[in-house]
Parts: sequence; structure tokens; C-alpha cells
Amino acid sequence: MAGPLRVPREVQAELESGRSRGHEDADKLAGRVAAGKVAIADLDAAALRCFSTLTASRVGGALDDGEAAAIAYAVEQEATVLIDERKAIRLCADRFST
Repeated sequence: MAGPLRVPREVQAELESGRSRGHEDADKLAGRVAAGKVAIADLDAAALRCFSTLTASRVGGALDDGEAAAIAYAVEQEATVLIDERKAIRLCADRFST
């Protein structure tokens, strides 16, 4: 593997917000960041534009910030995205042929 996995900052923020609901994913991510296995990435201007289109409120079509950021980052970096939400997977298949 060439370097650590990349997680967009928006995903990190979404996981942080889960703490108030008892979720521990933010702690798991922080541990992986501290171990050098994961790096937090910022979206560039092109990825932010893509992110905006993915989060735009259309009835039933908009994604949460975390999923949208992960997809936008992957699209702009020509990377593989790991995601488990059906709506996001379907959107990717429809919108991003690669």
C-alpha cells in the first residue's frame, strides 16, 4: 500500500458528532490516525464542487456530508472509495462510471 488511507475531514467531523449518541467510531479513527495508518485529507476546490452537488437537497437524492465527502475526494483523486450506504453506492454507479 502506498501510504496511509485517506479520510476526508468531513468524515472525521461526522464521526465526532456521533459521540453524543454513544458511537465510538471517532475514537477508532483517532487511534488509526495516531498510528499513522490513516491520514485526514482536505477537499480541494474541485472536490468541494463535487461535494456540493452530492449534498444539494433534492428529494431523497442528497447524501450526508461524510458519504458525499468520501465520494468527492475519491472522484477528484481517482481513488477507490469504501462506502457501505446503499443510496451512495447507487448514486456512484449512476453518476460516476469509473
